[in-house]
Amino acid sequence: MDAKTFGARLRYLRKERKLSQQELGQMIGKPQTTISDWENGKFLPDIDEAVEIAKAFGLTISEFLYSEDLPPAACK
Repeated sequence: MDAKTFGARLRYLRKERKLSQQELGQMIGKPQTTISDWENGKFLPDIDEAVEIAKAFGLTISEFLYSEDLPPAACK
């Protein structure tokens, strides 16, 4: 998965759960600026961070990365 797709998926899930970037950052121990950088496709989190992100949404890493429940239009 490229950084842009990851970021779009992250943004979609965060907004769906009505979380701010700051709130999500607090949940996973990262600053708001890091969440913003991920959502804007500037870089990808490392695997441990990705697992924490998935857990924050109640998903496995596989569900977060590969779920077809996320509409393709939301991930652009």
